[in-house]
Amino acid sequence: MVVKERLFKNKVKIVKLIGAITFFIIIIHVFLSLTYLFRGNQFNYNDRISVVGIKKEKKNSLDVIYIGGSAAFTYWEPLRAYNDCGFTSYDLATNTIQAENILAYIKYAQKYQNPDLYVIGVRAFQYYDEVGSEVGLRVTSDALDMGWNRFELIHTFLNNRSLETDEIALYFDIAKYHTNYEALSNETAWHLIDNAMKCDYKGGQLQTAWCYLQEPKNVKTSERAKLSNNDENTLVELLNYLKKNDLNALFVVCPYSVTSEDYAKYNTMSDIVSEYGYNFLNTNDYYKEMGIDFSTDFYNINHVNSLGAKKYTDFLEKYLSRNYTLPDHRDDTEYSEWQILANNYILTADDSHAIVQNLIDSANEAYEITEDIKNTYDFTEWAALVNDERFTVIAAGNCDFNATDLKPQYTSSLSQLNLDDIYGKENYIKIARNAGVIASNADGSLSISVNIGHVEQTVPCTVDNNLMVAIYIDGIDYSCESNSNINMVVFDNYHRTIVDAVYLYVEDGVVKIGRK
Repeated sequence: MVVKERLFKNKVKIVKLIGAITFFIIIIHVFLSLTYLFRGNQFNYNDRISVVGIKKEKKNSLDVIYIGGSAAFTYWEPLRAYNDCGFTSYDLATNTIQAENILAYIKYAQKYQNPDLYVIGVRAFQYYDEVGSEVGLRVTSDALDMGWNRFELIHTFLNNRSLETDEIALYFDIAKYHTNYEALSNETAWHLIDNAMKCDYKGGQLQTAWCYLQEPKNVKTSERAKLSNNDENTLVELLNYLKKNDLNALFVVCPYSVTSEDYAKYNTMSDIVSEYGYNFLNTNDYYKEMGIDFSTDFYNINHVNSLGAKKYTDFLEKYLSRNYTLPDHRDDTEYSEWQILANNYILTADDSHAIVQNLIDSANEAYEITEDIKNTYDFTEWAALVNDERFTVIAAGNCDFNATDLKPQYTSSLSQLNLDDIYGKENYIKIARNAGVIASNADGSLSISVNIGHVEQTVPCTVDNNLMVAIYIDGIDYSCESNSNINMVVFDNYHRTIVDAVYLYVEDGVVKIGRK
């Protein structure tokens, strides 16, 4: 009887224990699900999907994993490489990734894949900031599962910086995002409730945009520059991990508007990497071989557009095929989905190329009409030419005429340029693009400063009407008269050049153009 009672009591205890454990597991599951559901959506979830998408790839099916920041996913096209060479690859990358985060991302990748090669973008190793960016930290950490690896990523980042933030809300991000009620009506957020979602674009992200740049000149150097202690220690720690775990890696620098200071740092990184027996490839040494054209292939000073991505991928895929033993899966039926995705990607990329080329052609047309603008003295013709989204028009000075002084076609032309309020004004300033006002001194101030040009590559513009009118663009004064007249400067937004500098005056009801 006593034995039965003890057995009964033990059974009750076991049932209670199982119940408590089950309840605890349910609570954890609900907590994690809510955490993943409410997580922030910087960059429209693209970064996070790119990271968690690796879970949906077949176990150990990736031959190459490219790890880095935006200089990874805007440059390397995994599906193009598959279409051309047959090896599988993936961009495991997020915007603003920091050097310390790369090791955490390799550890994350190793849970699901064992690639033949890691390609590691090293640009993050030159951008150490002692304070740090919380947004950058969240973008990289919020893509990872709750767990020790994510904890280490955050802890290492904070330990190396003086960033003042709510640390608890970083480790347990539900504390920050619990009011993100928009997630409840967002289909993508619900797909990410288990922090996993298939990524058909394999982490690569096409950039259908364009910005005119000039190729960097005289920046190559054999000098070695010292890395920050944080960056050097982080690089050495990463190399030791790769060596200890027998992981193969290639360290790369993608092409961009590199400086001689950058080059010197890359030389130092190359020395350190080579000491550990790994290859280091600075593709800024191979512009000609890649066919990279800075006037067409970039969308800002640091990143290529889809035209540049194709050239970079073509170059790097050949380098990888020559220097590493990578399989060709194109005849393997198990990888048939890759070919379908690759075919669709090529079509999408071709569409992107066409759009970018149209942007370039349109901007070049504006460049071609600059001679017409500079040689026109008829204000109505001049106003029609410069009233274009490709130009910014800066007007400043004192206006001593009224609307009644002008013939109708000239008031109409001034209106076209959004200068309806110019009449009889002293210390007048207005900056407009395609008749849309960027800035003005409607508050009566004597000077204003604003950035003008292409959204991805602007230049500073300052207008000062204090004593003599001065229109400074990138630090140079382009105004051509005293402030007794209206000075106007026309700026090419894409090529970032001065198209024309004129002053306006009135004779017999006609707005006249004067130049130096």
